[in-house]
Amino acid sequence: MKTLLLILWLPLEAIAQTMTQDAEGKSSVLYYGGAIGLDLSKPRLSLSYSNLGTLRDKVTDAPSFVWGVNAYGSNSDNTANLFTKGEFQPEAGLFGIAGLRFRFDKESGTISRYKKKKEELQMERLKNISRIETLSGPGKTKLEARNVELKKIIDELGDRIGAEQSQLRRRVLLMYSRAGRTESAFKLSLAGTDPAGFSTVFSDESFGGNTASFGANYEVGMFLYGFEIGTELTNNVKDLSSKSYTITTTQIVGNQTLESKKNITAYSGADYRQYQQRFVNVDLIAFMPLRQHNYVAWNLYARNKNFAKADNSGPINFTNIGLGAYFFNMENKFLGGIYVEAPDAFQNKEKVLESPNLQNRLTFGVVARFNFASCWPYFLS
Repeated sequence: MKTLLLILWLPLEAIAQTMTQDAEGKSSVLYYGGAIGLDLSKPRLSLSYSNLGTLRDKVTDAPSFVWGVNAYGSNSDNTANLFTKGEFQPEAGLFGIAGLRFRFDKESGTISRYKKKKEELQMERLKNISRIETLSGPGKTKLEARNVELKKIIDELGDRIGAEQSQLRRRVLLMYSRAGRTESAFKLSLAGTDPAGFSTVFSDESFGGNTASFGANYEVGMFLYGFEIGTELTNNVKDLSSKSYTITTTQIVGNQTLESKKNITAYSGADYRQYQQRFVNVDLIAFMPLRQHNYVAWNLYARNKNFAKADNSGPINFTNIGLGAYFFNMENKFLGGIYVEAPDAFQNKEKVLESPNLQNRLTFGVVARFNFASCWPYFLS
């Protein structure tokens, strides 16, 4: 999702919740990397961290305990208020993850020896890098030449490891539970008359929702499968129409007039409601090499949810379908990706809305992540 230079190749790294994501920043797949992420199509900043990276090479008959945290903050009115003078409307979430990891394949002695040698050379190269900064003249030139030689040997060992692992079918099962809370604040516009005589009044609303889910990931070779089922208390703010208003305050002193203006965005409050939503998330991720050290992760996903109708006549099930491509290079700490999503792909939800939009409904997004602690997928080691 969700992934980069092994925090300069050190073996004990932490992992992020997702390398791939959907338009809401979610995924059923927990994967490698400790990351700070930004969705450029929405003002959303996220932080993910867990211990799964330290378990990457662990092969035991007993299951391993997995934990993680994920937090995000964003503007609940998407990007609109970032480019206008409307009030910022915050949205944030904090989630904890606990689970068990089972590994069913066994690593060969040849791979273990290659990995040990590779780690030794990586450590030597790191020490040389720090020493080079303090040297000059022949000593510096000699160390630089040695690092070039080490880089070549490390790459060769990586190729050998990859060749050996290509003969294996790595099989890892992860079962987890996720729980968390989301908080948001927004304004609603309501019809009515306030003491000043305006036909529209504004209400400051705050919302807190709880989420609980269970999921599983199955990794086999260069494929990852994710499944998650859960429930959450949510609201329909994102489905309401919004308007921008300008509130002007005038103060008259003698023959002078002082005006102050305040721009706000408010949602149609007459149709606002909260409801319990059930969801099922499914992900399929396939890793493909592009060229040396460059890879792309293809993510096909589906999100099935239920939506409470305004007349409370019963929930409507709807499905979002999307495809993402995430590109990364083993020699840098940045990951970039794009996704395209068809929200409510079969228009089950859209048709019951007051103002349905049955055309031009694709969502495009661009995602960037900085991986401050990461651990490569097994087959990329």
